[in-house]
Amino acid sequence: MTQTALIMACADAYRYCGTSADRIMRSKEALLAAVEAMAAELERLHKVVVIKDNMVEDLHKELEAAKLHIKHIGNDALRTENHELRQELEAAKEQYNDLLYCVGKKYPGESRHDTAKRYLIDREKFGIGDAGAAQKEQQE
Repeated sequence: MTQTALIMACADAYRYCGTSADRIMRSKEALLAAVEAMAAELERLHKVVVIKDNMVEDLHKELEAAKLHIKHIGNDALRTENHELRQELEAAKEQYNDLLYCVGKKYPGESRHDTAKRYLIDREKFGIGDAGAAQKEQQE
């Protein structure tokens, strides 16, 4: 290679390196700006996630409170219904016992219940008593 060709090659290399260095600096600045923008966006997203997490936690607390409220409402309704059913049962027991104790003597081998049932069936069957008389009057 001649000396002139060598000088020309060096000049071309220098120009190339200079433009490459400029491009590298511009690329570096662009990359730094992009990194800063990404860091700012990451920080913003982190705040959003924290806010969302807090919202989810608050919603879970509200859900648990609502479940407890519903449970208490259900328990109160069950208690009320249970109380009413117990009162009805007690009234039915009193009526049943009153009916059973109207039987003075029971048939041998029968319970008072069976004897009371026999009396009622016999009275209905043979039309004995006020109910039977009222029924006959209505038929006539």
